[in-house]
Amino acid sequence: MENRVRTVARVLAVALVALAATVAAAEAVRWSTVERTYPVQFHPRAFPGRRETATVRNVVLENAHLRIEVAPDLGGRVMHVTYKGGPGEADDAELFNVMDRLMAYSVWDAGGWRVSFPFYEHGMRFRGQTAGWRIVEGDRGAVTLAMEMRFGRFREPAELNYKGRFSHLRLSRAITLRPGQGCFECDLRVENPLPYRVGVRLWTTAQFPLADEAEFLFPVSRMCYHRATRFSDWVDGRGPVLWRNWQRTDSFFSVNLDQPFVGVYYPSADVNRVRVVDPDVAPGAKLYAWAFTGRERQKARFFEIWTGLDRVFEQEGRFLPAFATVGFTERVYLARGIGRVDYANEHVAIGRDCNNLGTVLRVMPVHRLPEGITIEVSPADGEVGPDSGAGATHRPGPIEALTVIEKQTHISGPVRVKIGELVDVVLPLTPPAKDGRHEAAMHERVEPDRDAPARYAVHSEMRGWILPHRQYGSLGTSAVPAARRWVEQRPQGAEAHVTLGRIAYRLGKLDQAKGALETAVGLDGEHGLAHHLLGLTLWEAGQRDGAAQHFAVAVGCKRPHAEAGYFLALVRISAGDPTSATMPLLALEKAKPGRLRPRLLLAATLAKLGRREEAQRLAAALEAADPASVEIAEVAARCFPDDAARRRAVAQLLKRNPEADEALRRLRAEMDRGEWTHPERPEKYEYVGGHGRLEREW
Repeated sequence: MENRVRTVARVLAVALVALAATVAAAEAVRWSTVERTYPVQFHPRAFPGRRETATVRNVVLENAHLRIEVAPDLGGRVMHVTYKGGPGEADDAELFNVMDRLMAYSVWDAGGWRVSFPFYEHGMRFRGQTAGWRIVEGDRGAVTLAMEMRFGRFREPAELNYKGRFSHLRLSRAITLRPGQGCFECDLRVENPLPYRVGVRLWTTAQFPLADEAEFLFPVSRMCYHRATRFSDWVDGRGPVLWRNWQRTDSFFSVNLDQPFVGVYYPSADVNRVRVVDPDVAPGAKLYAWAFTGRERQKARFFEIWTGLDRVFEQEGRFLPAFATVGFTERVYLARGIGRVDYANEHVAIGRDCNNLGTVLRVMPVHRLPEGITIEVSPADGEVGPDSGAGATHRPGPIEALTVIEKQTHISGPVRVKIGELVDVVLPLTPPAKDGRHEAAMHERVEPDRDAPARYAVHSEMRGWILPHRQYGSLGTSAVPAARRWVEQRPQGAEAHVTLGRIAYRLGKLDQAKGALETAVGLDGEHGLAHHLLGLTLWEAGQRDGAAQHFAVAVGCKRPHAEAGYFLALVRISAGDPTSATMPLLALEKAKPGRLRPRLLLAATLAKLGRREEAQRLAAALEAADPASVEIAEVAARCFPDDAARRRAVAQLLKRNPEADEALRRLRAEMDRGEWTHPERPEKYEYVGGHGRLEREW
């Protein structure tokens, strides 16, 4: 009898293991490629009768809930995110508005989700915008599509203007799908490979389908129009919250968003389309919709929700320091069956409904919640009465994604909702109050006083190469004149000369840069940045010995500039001394942790010295942070010389990845011979009106 029990137990154990394996296999994320042919629509007046198609190979990620289709050959645009029909759902549902065609004269109208970069609005087009990509299979069955793009080849005048594409910055995207995950997730990252600061602006846009009864989810109290003008109240329940009240086609930017979500609610279908981003990292949220009535209503095709690093498009952006990175993670998902969303984050969406019994809460997890999670509801004032209905919902096992949990309480007023460590919020939300000083500062970042040359020089330098409008130039057209006026006002101030020298060096005006920076170090010999920039200028002019002296001063003076340590390391590598090259790199990592290019050089140098374990730890951390970078893949292949998969990753990322081979050549020259070559700069900066020619090239 005992043997029989043991036999049954063994059979049962085997069956349970098999069942677990079957469930795991069913939930596993799969990836594939599919060929798509899209019709290309040309402007009927400019190109009457013209017909074309574009055939590309898309990448598909799929789990039990979602199917994501991405077009790396079309700038990495996400064409489809499809929710598979579940119990009680007859059909699949699209997260984004679907076009499945390309418009040569309006390249942003292709549906789905995309990144706008380098120009902050509609900076991506179709032709010549392929992204290098690779698939990374992570822990616990996750699959990531990692893509990167570079923009240094777009150097003609039209590409430095409105809707231009030139930049020395590198863009990477990692779209990840995990087993049991019910949302689209993309980690965006911009890298500055240059040895000086550069301004950056980064935006994304999601197109959502139209619906007459749509309600916009914007938990703010204030909004504004383009250029931080026309500030006004955003009143929940009326006004612009309801699309049927829109009298004109308009864009509204949130002014004081402090919650992680915005979106659109579709009452007839009881569906929310929710975008989640950390507002401390990316506070920009823009809503675009056509007028509900009149001629504009006839043109209406979708709603747009934008996400950005700045409050409005036209703000100057922020400086990205030398060798630094910046970005954010964006998630978008459907929240169904919970009413209008009152709160959402990367873990759950919550709908709140008041009835004659009190409050009903409906919670929908976006991913599988851990075992034993509790949903606690209490009065917001903390006083729990005998009829409050407060308490906790316990689940013995994990709560699956997209499962709606309903909880009735007798609380009639505001409630505090706590879900483990994932959510702690009081509903209804209270948007921040109006702050006139904040709004004035927003506008000043768009249009600073031109009669304040110090501020205007920095503003123009931060805006970068792009000339957004005829009278608003940058760098050569406004930054240099402003910096010169600053120098005239403060001839004994080293900072003015440093700014003029840095801008001149960016423009490739080496003589002008050298003169300004020599003046700066003469005025202030302890200005590390001035020595660093002067070293760069001398290096490019072929005076490496003089450059090395200034780099040494830059890292050792009273106000050091740590980034100069990178060039000290290159000098030592070129002299055949990789051992001493590690010292300035380690010092740089301590002073400015996380700077990408110095970490690449450090890992490669450690591997060359046989310090394999240290090199591999650093390379693995770099890979995990940015799997799309061909430079990181190259360094990882050097640190793991026996890993064929890592060598294949380098080859994969070079495919259909313009400029990647040149970037890799530069990095190898730095790692192997200590050579530095500044990327090519544009030569012309004149204004080229409009963007008709760019549209013709689609």
